[in-house]
This record gives sequence, structure tokens and C-alpha cells, in this order.
Amino acid sequence: MKRILRRTWFVFLIIFTLGFFQERFKVAVNYYIDVASSNVNFYSWSAEQKEQYIKSNSPDIPYDYYYTHESFPFLHQLDESAIKNMKWWSTLLFIIINGSLGYILLMRASLGKAQKLHAIMYLTAIALALVFFALGKLFSLPLQGYGVARKLAGFLQSPLPAIFLVLLFYAFEPGNNQKLQNHE
Repeated sequence: MKRILRRTWFVFLIIFTLGFFQERFKVAVNYYIDVASSNVNFYSWSAEQKEQYIKSNSPDIPYDYYYTHESFPFLHQLDESAIKNMKWWSTLLFIIINGSLGYILLMRASLGKAQKLHAIMYLTAIALALVFFALGKLFSLPLQGYGVARKLAGFLQSPLPAIFLVLLFYAFEPGNNQKLQNHE
């Protein structure tokens, strides 16, 4: 395991940093959309009016990150469809970035078989997310279909698939069981 950590620490650092930015960005966009939906005229206002409205509608709950963060100023320049499109495109971008970083992590850990499983895991989860989303629309259950698709997309926007495979392959790597038995 020490070998894997030596070879992958920099990738973990990038993944960790990306996770903080990604969470900050997604929370800001979701909160912006939530507050904007409370006033039908919101998107017709100036950037200054939008910013003031966002600030004035933020409850004073100091321990809740959803309400206590600052908005990204560029959001005030966008209309509703641009923000929603950006949310979809950012989801796709974060899936690609996290998938790539996970693949690099597995490569740096010299786990070639895990790289193939990683790719299969991503493709399967993306296909399932699209199927659930489409079935939700088809059967007039859009919230349920979206909810499942969102959970799958969230899993893919995290380092969990790669970390799971590193741990799985390390646990079953020949010689590791022998090492553990020697320490008992």
C-alpha cells in the first residue's frame, strides 16, 4: 500500500482540490437556481439587482454551508437557460475530469486490470443514468428518474469509483494476504 501511496499522492491532491471546487461550484449554482425560482422576474433584472436579491434572500443560518457561501459573480450575467445548460455541461465536465483522474490514479498505482474495470464501471453507470432519466420521462415520473440518474452522476463525479478499485485490487493482489498473515 505504501508503494501505491508514493506513486499516487499527487493525483490524490488534485482529486481532493477538485472536490472542494466542484462542491463549492455546484452548491452555488443550485442555490442560485433555487433563489431565482422564487421570483418570476428574476432573470429580467440587472446583475446588481440579482446580486442584491440573492443576498437579501439568504437566511442567517451560519452553520449551513448551502446558505452561507458567496455566489459566483458571473452567474448574474446569465439567463435561466444558460445557467441550467451550464449545470448540465458542468456535470458532464466533472464526470470526465473525475473519470480521467481516476484512470490516472489506477495507472499510477500500476493496476492495469482495474483501469479496464474503471472504464466499464463509468460506461455502465452513464448508461444506467440515461436509462433511468428516460424511463422517468416516459412513465411520467420525472423526479424519480432524475433522482436516480443524479445519484449515479454524483457517484461518477467523485473519486469513489477509482478508490474503490484501488482498495479492491490491493486487497486481492497476490502476496498481500501473505503480508497480512505475517503481521498477525
